[in-house]
Amino acid sequence: MISKKKKIVGTILIALLICGIFASNRVYAADSDFTIENGVLTKYKGSSSSVKIPNGVRAIGEFAFYQCEVVTEIVIPDGVTEIKADAFARCKNLSNIVMPESVTTIGSQAFFQCESLTAIKIPESVTTIGKDTFYQCKSLKTVKIPESVTTLEQHTFDGCTALTDIYIPKGITQIGEYAFYDTTWLEQQRAESSNFLVIVNDILIDGHKATGNVQVPDTVKKIANRTFYDNKNITAVTLGRNVTMIGDRVFYRCENLATIKIPESVT
Repeated sequence: MISKKKKIVGTILIALLICGIFASNRVYAADSDFTIENGVLTKYKGSSSSVKIPNGVRAIGEFAFYQCEVVTEIVIPDGVTEIKADAFARCKNLSNIVMPESVTTIGSQAFFQCESLTAIKIPESVTTIGKDTFYQCKSLKTVKIPESVTTLEQHTFDGCTALTDIYIPKGITQIGEYAFYDTTWLEQQRAESSNFLVIVNDILIDGHKATGNVQVPDTVKKIANRTFYDNKNITAVTLGRNVTMIGDRVFYRCENLATIKIPESVT
């Protein structure tokens, strides 16, 4: 006859076993769910929401996971060096992705419209982030750009309406047009700046809401493309004495702009 004490112990063990089963109820995609050609993952064909990309893959190909709405999490193995253009574009439910330190390049629109992505850790090994990479990642709140990156292309975080916390390293020397357009972060910078001028790493990147007579401070060295584009509220602009470069279409369609003072330092 089984004692009451043994019954209790047995019940506890069964309960722990069941909990363990449910805790590990994550079913990852099988190797057969991937098409891999010469080390490049060209297509994910599976239906699992949790994906571990097989070892041996060197690059995630263009459109490899395009519009895979079933995918919620992805683990990329060590050895992958490149995430190509549109690799994870429109994965609407992708909320978590793990990238190894081997990744050096993230292509254009790689995470285009990944609407459920709230945070992303970009490895310190990454040196290149393409244009439109995180375009309209509407839930993205936190990003740290690694020190190895020197250029932010156009529209990189455009439409990331929830973005409030971003680390931009001092090594960034070029910021493309509309890189932070329509983000909460940009609105915060405008509110805290002089006459709504947003300056990052000595680069004036935004003046769309500036008004009247604008004085660009001497700390600015570059004026990014389209900085004042279509601003009908500015009447005069004086550039700081240390400006050396003025981008394309900076004052395009500024219909009420009457005077611009450009320093001799501009080449």
